[in-house]
Amino acid sequence: MTRGSIIRRLLGLMRPLAPLMIVSSTCRVVNQGLGVVIPASAAAAVVGIGVGTVTGVGRMVGLLTGAAIVKGGFRYLEQFTGHAVAFRLLASLRADTYRRIEPLAPAGLEDERSGDLVARVVGDVDRVEPFFAHTIAPLISAVVVPLLAVTGLAVVVDPAVALVFAPIPLLMVLVVPWLRARRVAALSAESRTESGEAAALLTDAVQGIREISVFEARDTIAGRISERSAAGADIRRKLARIGAAGSALSDLLAGAAVVAVAAVGVARLRDGFVDLPGLAAALTVAWVAVTPARALQEIVPDLEQALAAAGRLFDLSDRKPPVSDPVGELAVPADGSIRLETKPVKLGPYVPMERKY
Repeated sequence: MTRGSIIRRLLGLMRPLAPLMIVSSTCRVVNQGLGVVIPASAAAAVVGIGVGTVTGVGRMVGLLTGAAIVKGGFRYLEQFTGHAVAFRLLASLRADTYRRIEPLAPAGLEDERSGDLVARVVGDVDRVEPFFAHTIAPLISAVVVPLLAVTGLAVVVDPAVALVFAPIPLLMVLVVPWLRARRVAALSAESRTESGEAAALLTDAVQGIREISVFEARDTIAGRISERSAAGADIRRKLARIGAAGSALSDLLAGAAVVAVAAVGVARLRDGFVDLPGLAAALTVAWVAVTPARALQEIVPDLEQALAAAGRLFDLSDRKPPVSDPVGELAVPADGSIRLETKPVKLGPYVPMERKY
């Protein structure tokens, strides 16, 4: 199953709760937008007070405090609505998966180990949660917030400053997270498979603990479990290294954004196009406005894990039952009742058997 088909199926599951996800995404955009406006306004106000162009400190402090409180409220609403969508869909996905695999038993599940089945229905379903709760809204805000920041710099500060800043968040959204996306996807699929194998091995060991003890195979089984654990840890280390490299590159780009804005801003300051409060605000925006884009470094590994888990679920639930339920007169009524009917049988004439002694 391709990644595109998995994403489409997950989005299809989310369709009934799309309005709630829209609320969550909007709240995240507002929350992170205020996360740019508040520090930028504070920086401009402090510099303005220093150069004597800003008065009314108490009023400014009150506005910033109110904005911070509002920001916290939107943060709460974003988390509440996003996780409400995720947990409802996970409950529905778990029930739907069980309904689909129940007709497969017993013949259709003979090649599956019980531990791996439990890992899919429990662990893989839970692993899909980041797709609904931590992917859609952050991805939208990673695009919208920097776009609004660039627009704000162009309107409030200076178009030249906005122009030099614009390519940085674009690179951080469209290039950096996806440089090694295929490698992350392959490792994520391998990680979910290893997790299922480890769960199956551990379940078999627990269920057969008496036989293992009788045949004194404790060390052998413990060695197999250790090998599985080591393999899973190795995959997680590789994913961590990829994530660390991406985070380092994002931090370098964020620093480059500040340097570029500072260089252009100072030049525009000398030419009289930008004042000191505006320069302070621009430098602050250059650093904080890329925060949603930098968060994509954490989203991509979780997203790939979620897609790998969903693929394992769909591969299992899409199997055709080896035996179909009876139809017609043999089908069980919808209410579960059973009715027995007898029909008279016509017997032919009695014919005595001839016995020979």
